Amino acid sequence: MEQVNDWNFVGSLHVIGTPKAQPRVKGCIRGQHAAIYTPGTANGWKDTIRLTAASLAGRELTSPIYLQAKIILPRPKARRKDHYVVTRPDIDNLLKAIMDVLSQVRVWHDDAQVVRLEAEKIYQAEDLACGAEIEIYEGVEDE
Repeated sequence: MEQVNDWNFVGSLHVIGTPKAQPRVKGCIRGQHAAIYTPGTANGWKDTIRLTAASLAGRELTSPIYLQAKIILPRPKARRKDHYVVTRPDIDNLLKAIMDVLSQVRVWHDDAQVVRLEAEKIYQAEDLACGAEIEIYEGVEDE
């Protein structure tokens, strides 16, 4: 198992698709009752992550987690020379969608275990398809 300083490599995922941010919970009135719901705008993206993460599903890691993520978004014609995406969607909402799915498929017990995070959102390039490149490490036990 590869080790980075105090972290053991668990696995990597290369998710191909158009990244979507985790939408905010919304409120509405149904009849005479208030209700809340989460819009399904990211469901397709989250399903793609879920399928890609099948090889890591069920591990239920319990140690601290170090997550590295590179999120690659479609390049608009007006941004031919730009590398980084400085517009919406927000990087924290993109990461939330990824971490929620990894919790749901039980790669780890809870996304609160993520104690270290490195992330960037960039535009796609000729050699880079839209999606996400994710690496997961777990903390090394003290001896």
